[in-house]
Parts: sequence; C-alpha cells; structure tokens
Amino acid sequence: MKRTIVAGFAAVFAVNTPLQMRGETLCSSGSAAVAIDLTSDTRTVALTERIWYSSSWESGAGANAVAVVEVNGDVLNSAMGSGSVDWKARQSGTYTLTHKILSGGEQVGETLTATFLVESPIDAPTFSPVNDTTFVNASQEVSITCDIGDAMILYTTDGSDPTENGKEYKGTFAVYNSCTIRAIARKLPFPDSFEACVTLTRAEGLSEAANLYGYLMETDGIYPWTVVTDVSHDGVSCVRSGAIGNGGTTHLTASVRKAGTVSFWWKAACEDADVEDGETYYYDYGVFLVDDVEKAWIAGHDTGWRKVVVEVPSGGKHVFRWEYRKDGATSYAPDCVWLDQVQWIPADGGYTLTTPEPVPYAWLSGYGLGLDSDFETAAKCANGKTGANGRAMAVWQDYVAGTDPTNVSSVFSAAIEMEGDVPYITWSPNLNTNGIERIYTIWGKTNLTDGADWECPTNAAHRFFKVTVEMP
Repeated sequence: MKRTIVAGFAAVFAVNTPLQMRGETLCSSGSAAVAIDLTSDTRTVALTERIWYSSSWESGAGANAVAVVEVNGDVLNSAMGSGSVDWKARQSGTYTLTHKILSGGEQVGETLTATFLVESPIDAPTFSPVNDTTFVNASQEVSITCDIGDAMILYTTDGSDPTENGKEYKGTFAVYNSCTIRAIARKLPFPDSFEACVTLTRAEGLSEAANLYGYLMETDGIYPWTVVTDVSHDGVSCVRSGAIGNGGTTHLTASVRKAGTVSFWWKAACEDADVEDGETYYYDYGVFLVDDVEKAWIAGHDTGWRKVVVEVPSGGKHVFRWEYRKDGATSYAPDCVWLDQVQWIPADGGYTLTTPEPVPYAWLSGYGLGLDSDFETAAKCANGKTGANGRAMAVWQDYVAGTDPTNVSSVFSAAIEMEGDVPYITWSPNLNTNGIERIYTIWGKTNLTDGADWECPTNAAHRFFKVTVEMP
C-alpha cells in the first residue's frame, strides 16, 4: 500500500462552462444603477461528455466597477472593465455559477445565476460490502467495481475527497477499523463519475478491547469472554473471563507466527491461592499458556493490575491461551480475571498493522513513542503538522517522509536551486543517499489556475513543481 505526501504547491484547479452567458451593465449620467441580463434563463443542463463553458461581460458601471464570477462559491475571476472566464466541470455534480457587479465595494444590480447538472456516462463505483456494514473480525476486506472495466477508480479511506486525494484502486484491500471510504471512477475525456461512499463500522471486538490489533482473538463458545468498559488498564476497555461455575474453565486464544515477545496486563478477583513450604496452590485462578505450556498464573481477592512478559524464542506458529479455572468449591465475587493491552512484538522488530503504511516499532520507540507498547495508537496520533492539502498529518507520515514526529518544525520540503541558467529541484530530507529507501517523484505545471493536472515527467514549459514521496 502506498500513500503520497506532497511538498510544494497543492494542485489548484479552475473551473470552465459552453452555454454562452452575457452580462450587460448599463449606466446613465454617472448613475451606478446596473442591469444584468442573461441570454437564457437559469437552467439545468445534463452533459454526457466533458464540455467547456464560457462567460463574458462588459462593465459600464464606472471606472471602479468589478465583475465577479463564482462557481459554487469559488471566485473564478474578479476584473474591472471587460473580461472573460472559462470553467470546466471536472466531476459530476450540480454547479451554480453567479455573476455580479461591485462598485465601490457595494453590489449594484441583480445577481445573475445559472445552475448546471453535470452528468457522466460512467456510473459511480459500487462497494462490497455495502454501506453501513458492521464487522467484528480483526479486519474487513473491501472491493470496488465499476461498470466500465478500463476506468480508473480513485478512493480514500479517511473520508477525504477522492478527486484530490484518492489513490488508484488496484484490487481488494483490508481495513482494520471503522472508516468512511469514498470513491469515484475516471475515464477521460468524460467528467468523473458521481461519488460513491460507504461507512464501515468495526464493533469493538475482543482483539480491539485487548489492544491486540491485527490478530484474531477467539473465545469459549459456551462461556465466552466479553468486552467490558467498567474495568480496564488503559482507561478504555478490556476483556473479562466468562462466567463459570465450580469445576469449570473458560478460555481465550490468539495465534501468532515467528519468535518474539508477548506482554499483557491482567488482574484477578477470585479465591486466594495458598502458599505452603514455598509452593503455591491455586484453587480459582487465571493462567496463561504458550503452545499448551503454562507460563504465568494469577489469583487473589483483588490483585490489582500486573504486567506479564513472556519470550517466545522459536519460530513457526504459536497459540496464546488465557484461561480462568475454578475448582470444585468456594467462590469469591466477581470470580473472574480481566485482560488488557496485549502486545505481540516479533523478534524482527514488528510493524504496525492498522496504518496506511506499516511503521516499525523500533522507529517509534526511538522517538519515545508507544506508551505501554501501544504502537498502533502512537503511529496514528496527530503530529501537530499540516500537509500541502491543508489536512492534519499523523506520525506514520513522518516515517514515510523521514521527518521527526516529535518536532513540528521537521517537515518534508522542496526547493528550486539554480546552477547557472539550469534549475534543479531538491528536497529534504532525502533518504536515498545509501540505497532506495523511498520513491521521489517530481511533478510540474505551467500555471496553477488552468485546470490542468500535474504532469510527470516535467518539461521546459513547466514553471511550478511539487515533489511527492512514497514507500517502495
């Protein structure tokens, strides 16, 4: 999965309309009174292909009169005397174009308004699963389709606009948390399709409540462990052992691969254990097992939260199992154990599983991030910085860019340097000094208001540039 971070100028697209509009301004003996006429009434026009529109006007409201043309509230042109403006719909939707005259900062005459519905022959994408789906597993696979097979699908998973921020759909992908996915279909020379959107909700499951992100936790089908919020170590939620009677057992399991270290917090409220001659005798108690070998035990009326760390030295598949066991008599309410903040760190360092780009645990730890080994939350936290698109950035984006997540002044930047008459584009930081660590792409435009896309490779006509960085 690749995510682009932009340095330099963000793409700014102007707008265009072919329905001819004419604004006429009339004055008499110095009066500022103005009448504006339109060659046709306000209308809705359905378009089946990308069509250009144009608007022109002449102003006679005095030397300081200004004609202002807007589309959906965005000012396209504000000019004195006479002028023209071009606008092109880049995406299906409803557009309202307004034309008004200002003299001395005050509007004179009426506001000219035209409304256009731009439709594309390309249908909006469709999703599987459908909108408002709730999933309880560690992840949910998502697929997006379009009725025109060679159309490009652009989508986002953070609720942002896919027209500006979308990445190209390459095939089925997984989401790990609740999210809003927006998508459009694009095939030139047609306008983009209408937008499609789905909201997927992850019900707080056992894995999420126990903080074991990206792994499936399964429980006893008869006496299941449950998610609770009235007790927790992280102040949010945890899982509690199932209700069992004397002589019963309830369990919770998770599977991992490779060698590594597992850690977790747990506490008990149950019958006390006895200690005789250095030996501990358990009656009602919690136990943790790795591949059916007991590694840790807990019992007591109110033990408080205790941390357990267990090394798993060998590779292959491993099964973690937490059990609450009761003997044949005596109980102490609430008669259970609680489990929270389970963390599995593979011996090769480990990476986050719920961020758009996997972030090494070691990188986060190097900046003092990941309180109580909660690296997933640390990687998704805001870093106090703002991207070229005006949106807040997260710590994982610092990893992609190579910047310091703890320093708001540490940002990815681009510049133009001249060597004689030849301009060179540079950027900082550059992580490719000792091999290919990132992919850097230079994009160019002739100007920022012509509605054209950024182009790569650049050419001699380009005067504006941006640099993007992404993972290989």
